Amino acid sequence: GTTGSCRQKATSDLLLDPALSAVFLLGDNQYYCGGYQAYLASYDKSWGRVKGITRPAPGNHEYLTSGGTDCTSANANAAGYFRYFGTAAGDPSKGYYSFDVGTWHIVVLNSECTDVGGCSATSPQGQWLRADLAAHANVCTLAYWHIPLFSSGGRASSRYRSFWDALYSAGAEIVLSGHDHIYERFAPQRPDGTADAAHGIRQFVVGTGGSNHTSLSTAFANSEVRNSTTYGVLRLTLRPTGYDWRFVPEAGKTSTGGPRALAAVVPSLPAPLGAGGLIVQHMPEGFTASLAARLDAAGSLNVREAADGERLDPRSLLVAPGGRHLRVERDGSVRLTDTEPIGALRPRADLTIADAAKHFGERLLLVVMTGMGADGRAGAAEVRRHGGRVLVEAEATCTVYGMPRAVVEAGLADEVLPLHELAEAICA
Repeated sequence: GTTGSCRQKATSDLLLDPALSAVFLLGDNQYYCGGYQAYLASYDKSWGRVKGITRPAPGNHEYLTSGGTDCTSANANAAGYFRYFGTAAGDPSKGYYSFDVGTWHIVVLNSECTDVGGCSATSPQGQWLRADLAAHANVCTLAYWHIPLFSSGGRASSRYRSFWDALYSAGAEIVLSGHDHIYERFAPQRPDGTADAAHGIRQFVVGTGGSNHTSLSTAFANSEVRNSTTYGVLRLTLRPTGYDWRFVPEAGKTSTGGPRALAAVVPSLPAPLGAGGLIVQHMPEGFTASLAARLDAAGSLNVREAADGERLDPRSLLVAPGGRHLRVERDGSVRLTDTEPIGALRPRADLTIADAAKHFGERLLLVVMTGMGADGRAGAAEVRRHGGRVLVEAEATCTVYGMPRAVVEAGLADEVLPLHELAEAICA
C-alpha cells in the first residue's frame, strides 16, 4: 500500500493478538470487488491471517459482477465471498446469522436487501431478526451490517430503520456498520435519531480497514467523534453487563492529530518553563515513550515518559505512559496506576487534571488540544472551580474538534486560540 491507501496489511497487523476472541467484519471486505481470486490475492494475505476467528458481514462490493479481479457473472450472489469464508458466512442465500461471544449475543445482518428478499420488518430477514432476538434473552446484544442508518459520511440509508426498530425493542446495546470510509461514534440513540442515554443504541461506523478514506459531510445529530484521515480498527471489550471501546490506529499513527499538535507547540517552549508540565496523550502502551523521545529531541525542555514517584520540575515535561493513569500528589510527585480504564481511556486526562487542580489551584494552566471525545471537560471544570485558567485550541487548526469542542461548549474556556498561538499564550 501507499501512505494514503491500501493499508490492509497495516490494519490487519493490529489483529495479531492471541487475546482476541473474534473479528467482526463489516462488509466491502475485499476491494474493489469481492471475487474469489481477489480474496486469495489480497485479503487472504492481510486480514485473512485471522480468518479462523473472523465472522463476516457482506457489503455491496461483495455482490459486484464487474470492475475488479475475478469480478464476472460468476460472482453473482456474492459467490466469491461465500466460497472464501465458507460456513462462517452463514447460508449463502441469506448472509445473515447469529452467534454468541461470552455472554453477548451477536447478530450479523445483510444490508444488500434486494439480494436476500428485503430488509423490512415483514421480509424473511426482518422476521428472522425478530425471532432470533426473542429466542436469545442475553443481557447484552450487538448487531452489525454494512450500510449504516446514521453516518456523517453522506451514505447512510433509512432502509435499515426496521433493523434498528427490532434491536431497540429488544434492548440492544451496540450497532456496527461500515460503507463510509471513516470512523464515527454516536451517543446512544433511538431509531428515530433521538438521544436516549438510558436505553439507546450506540452506533459506530468503522470503515477504516485500509482501502481509502472518503470525506465527511453534514454532521448527524448525536455524533460524538468523526475522523476521515486515519486507518485502524475498533477494539471492543465485551463484559457481562457492559462494554469498553478504543479506536486503535495503525502503528505509528494517531487518529486525532495530538502528536502533530504537540510537535508544533512543545519545541517553542523555553527551559526552564516556570513550572513543571504534564502531557496526557491518548496512545496505546508502548507508543508514548517514542512520542516523548521525539518531543525531547525537538526542543529545549526535557521531555520523557513519566516514572512512578518522580516530581514535576520546570525544566521537564512528563508524558503519561500509555495504558496507565497518571495521578498527581500534593508534593508535585506523580503516581502511576493500573486501575480500570474510564470510558475506555487509560490514561484518562480528567483524573490527572482534577488532581492538579486540587493541589495547585490558581497556579494551574490547562491546555486542551485536538482530540476525540470529551476527556478533559470534567477536568476543565475542576480547573475553573479552583481558580486556574483553561486554554483551548481553535476548531480551525484541530484535526479532530472533539475534546476542545466539549470544553468550549461547556463554557469552560478562558481563551480559544489557533495552534500557532498556544506556545506564546502558555508563556504569557
